[in-house]
Amino acid sequence: MVTPELSRCGFLGAGLALVASPAVVRAESLMRIVVPPDWRSFVREIRQYDVIDDEYFVRWDVLARGQLLHVTARAYAESFVPEGLPHLRAPAIECLGNELAMRNVSPYELRHLEPPANAVRPKRGIR
Repeated sequence: MVTPELSRCGFLGAGLALVASPAVVRAESLMRIVVPPDWRSFVREIRQYDVIDDEYFVRWDVLARGQLLHVTARAYAESFVPEGLPHLRAPAIECLGNELAMRNVSPYELRHLEPPANAVRPKRGIR
């Protein structure tokens, strides 16, 4: 059996190629990739009906760093639909997002709030 001879130049070239070759590994093993939670999932929506004035009060709030940030909207009963108030929800959520950005609040600092016992729970999540 004939063994090929390895010259010094060939040995150094093979070693250099081994060192310079990129390692094939998963990115997760090098650095953990974490996707922050969507802050909109922490928003609580409360709807209340005022019998005297025949209008609804809708409040969107979030608990950040021990402070309750909220936006409240008032709508007359004839403008209220079973799906809620989508024309008021989007600006309210945007306003809460701007406030969280201004206060530099991370989604990890938010806490879930339970709806009060007498509040009407929304049928769909806020998106």
